Amino acid sequence: MKQYMLVMEQVADGCDYTIGCGIDYELFEAEDIHAARKFAEEHWFGSEFIEEEEWMLQYEDERELHKMFLVEVIEECPIKQWLDYAQRKRRAIEESETEKKERELLATLKAKYGE
Repeated sequence: MKQYMLVMEQVADGCDYTIGCGIDYELFEAEDIHAARKFAEEHWFGSEFIEEEEWMLQYEDERELHKMFLVEVIEECPIKQWLDYAQRKRRAIEESETEKKERELLATLKAKYGE
């Protein structure tokens, strides 16, 4: 089984300037792209076939579905490892900046009072 994501976007750009407003998604598994496409079509029309005109009348405003993307999930990103790396990198930079300031202070004090 492969993992897929169905991404759905409404007509309007969004509702309140938040990331992903007006966008929804659904993760699911399917045997292949054909089965995934069938899932997407069933999602579009519903489990029972609805006449196209009747379905189209359900949402005739900014919530109307504008686009659907079917995406195969290749891999899950190791976000925990990336965050850990970023935190270690940030700490190293902060420690380096602190050490630089301390050395500058030490040099200033040595110049003023001698060794």
